[in-house]
Amino acid sequence: SQVAALAPVFAGVSLTFITKRSRTGSLLPDAAALTTRALVITLIGLALNSALDPDIDVILPYYGLMFLLVIPLLRRSSRVLIGISMGLVVVAPLAVLASFNTDLPVDEPTLAALIHPVELFSPLLVTGSYPIVAYMAFICVGMVVGRLDLSDRRVALRLTVLGAVLAAGAWFLSTLILFRVGGLHHLRAAAPLTVSQQEAQNIILWDPDTVSSWWWLVERAPYATTPFRMVHDLGIAMAWLGLSLLITRSGLARRALGPLAAAGAMTLTLYTAHVIVLDGSSFLED
Repeated sequence: SQVAALAPVFAGVSLTFITKRSRTGSLLPDAAALTTRALVITLIGLALNSALDPDIDVILPYYGLMFLLVIPLLRRSSRVLIGISMGLVVVAPLAVLASFNTDLPVDEPTLAALIHPVELFSPLLVTGSYPIVAYMAFICVGMVVGRLDLSDRRVALRLTVLGAVLAAGAWFLSTLILFRVGGLHHLRAAAPLTVSQQEAQNIILWDPDTVSSWWWLVERAPYATTPFRMVHDLGIAMAWLGLSLLITRSGLARRALGPLAAAGAMTLTLYTAHVIVLDGSSFLED
């Protein structure tokens, strides 16, 4: 799930770079460019969902809608963006938890969902694999980071240290509540009787099902939309970005990482090819 968090944080940084002029000049050119990009990415993502194995979770439609939602935030101050991110860390898990006992669609949207708004927006916003109500927190943090002087060694060092502290602190607090305050006991009590205690513990910690219990909010399992997991993944993304900036201060490292930089310039193409290859692999296995 750290990888899933890294991408929107870095996307937020990139959005700040490509929309820099809108902070002082007209918003319309950047808004138009972002809207066009959002629509193209969304349509590609919906087309992939329509054509590929349903078990492959394509993130592109989520990005498309997030790019649209970010337009009103382009001129917001860093303080406001941080406030939005902190608010989403609290609100998003509650929204996801509330959706567990509803009949809202959970399947990834396809092109057919364009004529069924509920089937399109419900998964994208709350019930899908990458709920926007949570991932916008990562975008907002990335936008704030993108406004910093990333060429400054001290900024890179602070990002690394702060990110590491956030990640370790969230993991420690979640572990404390799970093992010392009874969280694991309550979650394990909700497990099927056919599952052994050890199996239930492993599932809860690493691959939990959705559980309509307030105790679910203390989870730290990968891809769990909980406050502790969100803060942990945000910290990892910040630390990784800061560490990458420190590493690439070396000319030798920059040259060695040249192929990765080239790949970063064509992420949409590589991602699309990646999911198509995954679909082909799953077809061969079947």
